[in-house]
Order: sequence, then structure tokens, then C-alpha cells
Amino acid sequence: MFEYVVSGNGIPDPGYNSVGEFFGVAINLFMGVGISLSIIFIGLAGIRFVTAGGNPDNMERARHSLTYAIVALVLSVGAIALKYIIVNSILGVSGGDLEGAVPTF
Repeated sequence: MFEYVVSGNGIPDPGYNSVGEFFGVAINLFMGVGISLSIIFIGLAGIRFVTAGGNPDNMERARHSLTYAIVALVLSVGAIALKYIIVNSILGVSGGDLEGAVPTF
């Protein structure tokens, strides 16, 4: 995925055959980053809970951090589900990628 093939004219070719294929990879990348960051922040919120020491203000901050991290995780997973619903059901593309989902004129 990260290797470029240099064509005869010296211009790097990323290997995408269509705009839909490029956007499919980009969307998957952003969703993966969102889920990864959500999981990291859930862990950090847990550490805040452990280190709060019974202080109500710190407990409240930890609870808010955990709430927002879980909301971000749910939104990220929901975005993945929505992408697959749109791509597979509405556009009729099988395989889960966006190749072939862009109309050609």
C-alpha cells in the first residue's frame, strides 16, 4: 500500500485504479485512526479514574473523558457500519470497497 511504482516517465504511481478506490482507502484509514484514538483515550480516562484519589473534581473530569471517548468510539464504529450499508446496499458494490461506486460518464 505504501510502495510507489515509478512509471516510465518518472512520476510515482500509487497504484489506485479509480477515484473510488482512493477514497475507499482514505476513508478506511481515517476510520482506523478514529477508532485507535478512541481506544487510547478510553485507556487514559481509566488512568485518570485510578489516579483521581477520591477527589470529586478529578473523578468528574475522568468521567467526562470516558464519556467523550466512548461517544467517539461509537461514532467511529457507526461510521464504518454506515459506509458498508451505503456501499453494499445502496450502491450495490460487493466486497466493501468503493471501487466501481463512482459513476463513469
